[in-house]
Amino acid sequence: MAQKNSDHHSLISLRRNLHQHPELGFEEHQTRRILIDALESEGFRVQGPVAGTGFYVDIKGDKPGPTIAYRADIDGLPIQDEKPVPYASSHQGKGHMCGHDVHSTIAFGIARNLNQNRDKIRGTVRIFWQPAEEPNPSGAPEIIKSGILDECSAIYGIHCDPNLDAGSICILSGMVTASFDKFTITVTAPESQHSARPHQGTDTIWVTNKIISELYGLPGRLTNSLDPCVIAVSMIHGGDTHNVIPKQVSFAGTIRCSKHEDREVILQHIEKLLDSFSSIYSIECNMQTGRGAPPVRNDDRFATAARSVVEQNPEISLVSCSPSMGGEDFAHYSLKLPALFMRLGTSSGPSTSHPVHTPLFDVDESVMEPASQLLSEILIQNLSTSHDS
Repeated sequence: MAQKNSDHHSLISLRRNLHQHPELGFEEHQTRRILIDALESEGFRVQGPVAGTGFYVDIKGDKPGPTIAYRADIDGLPIQDEKPVPYASSHQGKGHMCGHDVHSTIAFGIARNLNQNRDKIRGTVRIFWQPAEEPNPSGAPEIIKSGILDECSAIYGIHCDPNLDAGSICILSGMVTASFDKFTITVTAPESQHSARPHQGTDTIWVTNKIISELYGLPGRLTNSLDPCVIAVSMIHGGDTHNVIPKQVSFAGTIRCSKHEDREVILQHIEKLLDSFSSIYSIECNMQTGRGAPPVRNDDRFATAARSVVEQNPEISLVSCSPSMGGEDFAHYSLKLPALFMRLGTSSGPSTSHPVHTPLFDVDESVMEPASQLLSEILIQNLSTSHDS
């Protein structure tokens, strides 16, 4: 029990250190140093850098077998931490408001647990800490380019979920998160018009309204309504006075699809739609896109096997949850390898129930040690099953 308590407190100390020093994507130099110091204090040989500020460790079992991977993300967000706690961010305008400090700490706990149980491991677990999950472009494609996953046969990861009770985990089969693509569309007329005489030119506000209405009608018409897809316009800019129709209007938003192929169908249709509006109204309609992550899809076999491990665990319970239309760059890995991405419950009251990406986000830290133990068991189980098959 003393060892377990010691592990629990060391994880809390590490998490709070990370939480106080958040850094943005590809700038995680202090974060990297904190984590590497913790790993080296446990005797690990840290390898890297990869993808800029990323790194990894290998835990090789006493028995031969394949190599599987476990990913943790390390970057924070450009959000001010407003929590009244002693471990709040000390970096102005930056905060770990998505739980990446927790993910990184749990990965450290997994590494330590596996290192203490090499006799149970039939193969190798490669645990890596990835930079820049949040920005677009993100860090996962850079990790893939580095080649450190080329010899791996599977990949695992988790995300904090303040919608689930602390001490619970959700393991879905199939879709977990949606694809994410951002767009900006600009509608430009030859010149502005007086609001009293819109017939003398092109009303860019009117055309923009028609385009947005068309966009909102695409999901469920171009795509199967049984496969969720969401188009949302979140910014509109045009004009600066009440009696002049502006020469240019721009608007921006996101496209999120549960099926990878649907995003291509929608984007191609929008291009055709804009061409038709340009032709009909003698204006310029241009679109810029920022391609984000594809959908995360879990391997059904891994999900079933992991659920069986959870059912035998006395500290963490299995709960149900729904797929999310949010984006997650772990999806790039799930295109390359059989993958399992799980949601860990972190809520135990009002202070730990704030949504991710908000200034008051926090977690119940008591989940980290049992989660590290459980995830270690899931990884060991995967290697044992792979060896047997």
